[in-house]
Amino acid sequence: MLRHDTNAISVVDDQNDIELKHSVAELIESVGGLPDHPSENKNAAYWGKLEKVREMREITIANLERPAKKILTNIMQLPKRWKDYTMNDVAEAVHDEYPGQHQAEFIFDLLNGKYGRVQIDDTIIPRRARAQFLHGIVMLADLNTWSVSNVGPYNFGAKWFAGRARPEEVAWKIKTGELEMAPQWIKSKIDKFPDFTSPEKFTNYQEGSPRHPSWPAMHSAASNISFWIQIVMRLTPNQLCEAKKVDYAVAYARTIAGVHFEDDNIAGLDMGQEIVGRDLPGYIESKYGTDAERIERKMENKRFKW
Repeated sequence: MLRHDTNAISVVDDQNDIELKHSVAELIESVGGLPDHPSENKNAAYWGKLEKVREMREITIANLERPAKKILTNIMQLPKRWKDYTMNDVAEAVHDEYPGQHQAEFIFDLLNGKYGRVQIDDTIIPRRARAQFLHGIVMLADLNTWSVSNVGPYNFGAKWFAGRARPEEVAWKIKTGELEMAPQWIKSKIDKFPDFTSPEKFTNYQEGSPRHPSWPAMHSAASNISFWIQIVMRLTPNQLCEAKKVDYAVAYARTIAGVHFEDDNIAGLDMGQEIVGRDLPGYIESKYGTDAERIERKMENKRFKW
């Protein structure tokens, strides 16, 4: 029904999809299990998570044209390309942009020396000649696109498996009185949300959230360059730090825009890394001839949790 009788986006059947080679249920467990949902328990952690989105939206609305680096100083470090962004710029940076765009811009800056000297790891990506092009920028562009397309079906399989409602959906049901189970304190705060005349108004976007479930966040799952680029390059600590800032900024900006809970983002970041970690050795081996076990050995020292 979802596929053919609704306008739901990219409905993936976790039991029967040609692109899925790993168990979606196992991937969900790898990031800590299924997300929570609205509960009759007034003290449930879920209500605090919704409050964090509401709070960030009100902060953003009140400071739309102010420098994000000042408003977010205790929350996150902005990537260098975003250093002069306003809060509105941050929210709009992750609004229907080309998949992998911000990671591609990081690659461009990295290879142009913005973060210091760069070095491909030629024990992982074999050197053809002294000057690298095909096994340099072309290889990085390919991996950036591959990582997004490889993660996507699993992420959407997990979304439809978990079925978590978007923050705007829950907030609107509280606003209209349909969700009576919500605790009074969150009802009061939602009731005072500025200009809340439709569900979409909870977000930074005229059309509101995408028409697929909230958890795990796809922007976050696709933001895994800070993992895979360590496998094919020899990064300095400064270069790795900037890669992590890019990935986290793309993820958290979706909460600034009001379309994701914070834990949607963390689950997405961790799940994206898990999927890429499972498939990258085989992909590099098939394309560049490097033994998969060599890649796995290096990869074991580069994994991290958000």
